[in-house]
Amino acid sequence: MSDEWSVLSGAYEDVLLPRFQPLYNFLANLILKHIASSPQEKKLRLLDYGTGPGEPLLTIVKLLKDNQIENIQYEGMDLSSGMIALAQQRLKNFQIDLNHSDSIANSETYAFIVSSLVLPYISNKNQLLQEFYQHLNNGGLLITCHWSKASQVAFLSILKRVILFMTNNQESVEGNLDDDSSFSCANEELTRSLYEQQGFRIRDWLHFKLSMSFPDIRTFLSFARVAPWFNDENLYLKAESEAKRILTEEHGKNFFENKSFQLENDAVIIIATKN
Repeated sequence: MSDEWSVLSGAYEDVLLPRFQPLYNFLANLILKHIASSPQEKKLRLLDYGTGPGEPLLTIVKLLKDNQIENIQYEGMDLSSGMIALAQQRLKNFQIDLNHSDSIANSETYAFIVSSLVLPYISNKNQLLQEFYQHLNNGGLLITCHWSKASQVAFLSILKRVILFMTNNQESVEGNLDDDSSFSCANEELTRSLYEQQGFRIRDWLHFKLSMSFPDIRTFLSFARVAPWFNDENLYLKAESEAKRILTEEHGKNFFENKSFQLENDAVIIIATKN
């Protein structure tokens, strides 16, 4: 998976990152509000686990610094070397420790552990949550977010279906994606149980509506630009036709009037503390 994300890092940065920004802004404001409600003089540590190209962490750093909060030591971690390279470039003007790893190797504890759109891709979620628990301060916050199910994350569902169509030459059905691990489709009861088994208390369970706008289908499909079909004119037209079919038939988009379109997505944000 780390090599796959390295290959996709450029497309991720160009296509998805700017459209995830409202979510990153929301997460940063959650941290700001928590710090403002109980200001402390001592140094606080914040870890962004799975920082990707560094935009979530950059958003947090900028917001806290803009609000004169300077007593934070920031760290970022990601398994993908390609993502870490992008993060190093994006965060070069700040003193931030960035580590190419998937496990917290130090003995430090953190006031905040943030992990956005990462947990669904982890094969052993219990182990990761246990690691978060061990490295979270008493009174600290674990803030994670992920997609709930295929029907609530339109952009990823359509992309996956087009890719499957180009691979298998067969139309796919959205419901068939609900078992895909990358969607983290466990219902709320199972997800809560997962956190509670590791000793966390879920303080807040939030739903965040993320609207994503695209100027045209090619921009939307360019996330898959490493695929052979994207740069083959005939094959690309086939992929575009399938994307247009899904967008028209299932999402009510009218491409006769406008090339641009907007997709609505629903992210789950979990704020947890130690019991």
